[in-house]
Amino acid sequence: MRSFPKPLVVSKSLKGNKSKLVKDYVASWVKNANPKGKFYKKTRFIRRLPGSIILRLLRGLKYDGLLFEKNGKVAVHVFFQRHGNALHMFSVAAEQGFGGKGLATEALEGFLEYARAVPEIKSVRIGAGEHKGVMAIFKKFKQREHELKIIVRDGGWIDFPEKQ
Repeated sequence: MRSFPKPLVVSKSLKGNKSKLVKDYVASWVKNANPKGKFYKKTRFIRRLPGSIILRLLRGLKYDGLLFEKNGKVAVHVFFQRHGNALHMFSVAAEQGFGGKGLATEALEGFLEYARAVPEIKSVRIGAGEHKGVMAIFKKFKQREHELKIIVRDGGWIDFPEKQ
């Protein structure tokens, strides 16, 4: 059973009735990124800029994301960067009060659905193998390959067989 409506795609939600929620959430997340993460190191030069400029720079660097709402708030996000014909997920997180309910797994399934719907995307990478929770979800996906119609490879890679 789905807990979320269709996710908000960050790059497509910068205008319209959800734009403030999207802009505020992404800008706040960037400015408060995990200092131990690779994203933090790669984007240290933009954190002090105004949110609107941060969003434009992220789009130019092919960053995007999915925001999953619950009760008018972002409950879970999935952030990724495009690399050729693949999307590399680098962050999935449930916000305070939403954790421990399987929502991150559901959000990553939504990420797979999103990626599959983008014609030129053939693969996704779910993290870099450094986060225990993400790797546990990845292992679950391996067990559900047939059901999800995916091929799971080492290193966090998932292929869409119909696109290979």
